[in-house]
Amino acid sequence: MNRALADILSTKLDSAYIDRKAGIVFTFEKVTVPESGPKVIKRIPVAYLNGEKVDMIPDSRCKCMIYFEDQGISAPSKVGPGWQYISRLRLVCWLNSRLISGQSDSTLKAKIMTDVIDKLAGGAYFSQSPYTRVLPKVVNIPTQDKNIFAKYDYSEQDQQYLMQPYDYFAVDFQIPFTIPTACLNSITVTNPEACTQ
Repeated sequence: MNRALADILSTKLDSAYIDRKAGIVFTFEKVTVPESGPKVIKRIPVAYLNGEKVDMIPDSRCKCMIYFEDQGISAPSKVGPGWQYISRLRLVCWLNSRLISGQSDSTLKAKIMTDVIDKLAGGAYFSQSPYTRVLPKVVNIPTQDKNIFAKYDYSEQDQQYLMQPYDYFAVDFQIPFTIPTACLNSITVTNPEACTQ
């Protein structure tokens, strides 16, 4: 569910300054076995875009990169003619102010963060089948430090993109949504007997 919701939300982020965006990223483990010494495991964020695995690691050629991390979903509750869930997603944004504005701009992060929040949480409920009454809410803006990327193993070369003139932020969203039970009638089972075995 969170993967589909993140894909829907990423379509709402259509600003010209974003040149790399994805829905949910997954932690991919790259294993390197050197000629001598133990194997090295490097964890990096990857997304699947148009059926291809894409590393979501900052680099100097990128203006702005945005992706989501799955933070889980609460247990559902029955609400009227459907089931209501609360999704938790973290949006991660990395930016290169020189490529966006042509200079190092200390206010750019605040402007982009506000633009992203406005696009995702600044409107009314929306629906996109099978999800109804979707309403993202900002619940936290984590400390803006390297811990945003702590679950990944960036190389020394990659870590240079976590310092000035580059910048980044994260925003934690809770997203209540409902799936009407009427939508369940559209589930097609190609082999009905498989469900009873």
